[in-house]
Amino acid sequence: MGITRTTAQLLLSEAAKRPFRGSVATLGRQHIYFSLDDLRGWAARDGVTLTSGVPIQPHREPHLAERGWVSDETVLRSLGFERIVRIDVSNYEEVEVLFDLNVPETPPELCGQFDVILNLGTLEHVFHIPNALAHLHRMLRPGGRIVHLFPSANCLDHGFVCVSPTFVTDYYAANRYRIHEVSLLRYRTDHELSGIDVYDYLQPDPYGCPVGGLDDRIYHTFAVVERGPDSTAAVVPQQSFYTARWGADGVSDGPAGEAATRSRADRLREATAGWPVVRNVAAAAIDGWRWLRRTVMKWRNPVPWKWVRRLH
Repeated sequence: MGITRTTAQLLLSEAAKRPFRGSVATLGRQHIYFSLDDLRGWAARDGVTLTSGVPIQPHREPHLAERGWVSDETVLRSLGFERIVRIDVSNYEEVEVLFDLNVPETPPELCGQFDVILNLGTLEHVFHIPNALAHLHRMLRPGGRIVHLFPSANCLDHGFVCVSPTFVTDYYAANRYRIHEVSLLRYRTDHELSGIDVYDYLQPDPYGCPVGGLDDRIYHTFAVVERGPDSTAAVVPQQSFYTARWGADGVSDGPAGEAATRSRADRLREATAGWPVVRNVAAAAIDGWRWLRRTVMKWRNPVPWKWVRRLH
């Protein structure tokens, strides 16, 4: 678990829109991979005012401290947090709270305690993800935010699971959370040199991303969601990809479900339903057009979502 250069910049982008304050829970102690000067530079670029007068603590690991990298305490307090609680199943990194996210019951002393919860590489290592998500909901105050960073593709055996962005959007929409951001991050193993591309998952290609449609890069999902006054954790979502096809009665509250309207292809199929030969020709034409469009789009942009920026 850690806050990389890219993750720090994504957190600052969120802080520029909705400043951080109050109490934060981090799932695991966060390793920091940059200096305070780096953080200050990114903050100045994004118009974020860091908290002044924060004591500068070096990284816990001497070989990283030698590079000028600082502690999670320094970074989180600089971002505006006044109380920091680290939660882990093991105390090998000296956390404040020992707690197994797999178990069903949330400790009462953690309920409703936090303004922000950071899951920056933990939940994929938890086997019982529904229990873990319920814990985060209970620990969060109304109006509080959860920041997620999940591996999504080409991360074999990194954790128990890789999480698709639809998991985030469908679950939190069904449970009446406000979804502020869902981004897909695309990068190579040498990302410190080549950078990381950020795509807006909430602005998808209408034809979606077919199986095998991505390239050989590594993909992560970054998301920010906010608990509302009527948010829950117990609603089990249906995948919006399918509810959009089941019709209006089965549409979920997710972003993909909102687009469950008849397409021109659907209208063409309906119009040719009485003529099998014509219908087959129309179906072939639809498939050919979609293939051509995907090919051109993949040549122009390897990811079928809106490119936002590149981070280094």
